[in-house]
Amino acid sequence: MGDAAMLDATHADLSLNDPQELSGLFSKCADMTPNNIAVVHNREMITYKELDILSNRYADYLHQAHHIERGDLVCVAYERGINFIVAILSILKCGAAYVPIDTKEPAERRRDIIDDVAPKLLLVQPKHRGDFDFPNCVSLDDLTDIYTFSPAPRQTYIHSQDLACVFFTSGSTGRPKGVLLPHLALSGLVRSPRYLTITPDDRVLSSSSIAFDAASFEIWTALANSATLVCIDYETIINPEAFATFLDQQDISVMWITSALFDQVVDFRPGMFKKVKYLLSGGDVVNPKTVYKVLNNDQGRPKAFINGYGPTETGILATFQMITEMHSYNEPLSIGKALADTVLYVLDEKRQPVPPGEQGELYIGGHRLAKGYLNLPERTAQTFIQNPFTGNPTDILYRTGDLVRFRPDGSLEFTGRADRQIKFRGFRLELDGIENV
Repeated sequence: MGDAAMLDATHADLSLNDPQELSGLFSKCADMTPNNIAVVHNREMITYKELDILSNRYADYLHQAHHIERGDLVCVAYERGINFIVAILSILKCGAAYVPIDTKEPAERRRDIIDDVAPKLLLVQPKHRGDFDFPNCVSLDDLTDIYTFSPAPRQTYIHSQDLACVFFTSGSTGRPKGVLLPHLALSGLVRSPRYLTITPDDRVLSSSSIAFDAASFEIWTALANSATLVCIDYETIINPEAFATFLDQQDISVMWITSALFDQVVDFRPGMFKKVKYLLSGGDVVNPKTVYKVLNNDQGRPKAFINGYGPTETGILATFQMITEMHSYNEPLSIGKALADTVLYVLDEKRQPVPPGEQGELYIGGHRLAKGYLNLPERTAQTFIQNPFTGNPTDILYRTGDLVRFRPDGSLEFTGRADRQIKFRGFRLELDGIENV
């Protein structure tokens, strides 16, 4: 296969059916399936209609009381649960973008994020309010007059390329850097999934840290498809017995799990995913022995295991490998092929295509790329480059720093890093940043 054919073969289907912004996708589901349960947390639950109306009221409050509008940034420091979902929907309905902050993060990292974002408002869970020294800080839970605000949807124009959220990853200076994700980065992922089929009967697990990009995969996979988002507490996740019981009792059918946690829980009970249709893992290299155990045990198995790959900068997922059978634990895993609306290039140091089977650096393009890094124009210019093969100044490629090679079947094999970056529990960390700290 020649270079030109190689490039052409890595293009996925770039068509998108009616791309929309996230709150619009949710509201459409609320109109179509108003009585479906949208979110479950412990013994609390809320329907799509109730969540739509409540988030409309809070959006009206945010606009009237705090002048939140299109283009603003609002930080959100909540634990997983219904109130967090209400908060981010309310922000999006104002045309603003949300910046999730994990309440378990070290205080210095939280301060760095808030200093970098300079948000117009910080929404914080009441019990964590004392953890933040920020003047414009509000707990939505404390509002007693919320029902005086309008239940009608706000008439706010939101473009699919408007900013939806900001996720912070490790930075080379030791300070986190914010990845700017537009609506299309997420809506394109959850509304055109070649890798799974979601129905209103599905129950999607919400287990990721709200500051981890996989959390948005979980949230919007459910809420953009009329499925139910089931939130699990941290204490349950770290207890393998309780975790297995939760998955069974809650009839979880779709879930994401980091590779580190995957290894731990499978050693405890490989059949704990027996009710799961789609079990996704990513954020680090997946151990093929663990996948083999899950797909070959007498306690039950998921319908399919999906090995997902994608930096935050590429809209959470860029490639996938769906595995329904493994005949040996020595079978090597690939990171698969491109998702819809994703373009892959494997290039050498001169940014020329390498022959199939040879190692090169992975560059990713498509309409779901991030808009760059918050307040880091030089880093953005170094990492988000013009596509040298099209001549179109608006056609951008993200330089991943990951080394890969194409297999004979067209799938990608991950071989290492071109820099000093590592992954820990799904988060990217730069060794230079750790040393600087």
